[in-house]
Amino acid sequence: MQKVFIGGILILLICGNKICAAESIAVIVNRANPTNDISLARLARIYKGKQQKWSDGKRIIVVNRPVDSTIRRVFYQKVLDSKPNQKFYVPGTPITFRSLIQRSSLAAIRFVNNLPEAIGYLYLNELELDENNKNVKVVKVIELDDE
Repeated sequence: MQKVFIGGILILLICGNKICAAESIAVIVNRANPTNDISLARLARIYKGKQQKWSDGKRIIVVNRPVDSTIRRVFYQKVLDSKPNQKFYVPGTPITFRSLIQRSSLAAIRFVNNLPEAIGYLYLNELELDENNKNVKVVKVIELDDE
């Protein structure tokens, strides 16, 4: 019994992080949003509050995940080159740039589905929560290396 328990812990320690690290992240927008592709540089500007409007002039609504979530940690590391609790400021002001926190991938999908100006992210395999991908579209897939 003890060998099975220890073996299970080792599998979790070895494979647990690899599963999260190997998972791709999908950046999503509402289907009505005219954006079809987004660069990592532009994505970073959006999530740092440096770009606050879409090309059509509408205000971007940034959907984020909780500070303590694994996906936020990975997203911030890969896209923003920062820690998940990093604060960004509205350019030229002492005002902290704010995003709207959604606790789950389903909540993020629903929020982006309801607001054409919204942008969010989730694990690529969680797109199935969007009832056959009808309501949101993927504008960037962030491939994550096995670590």
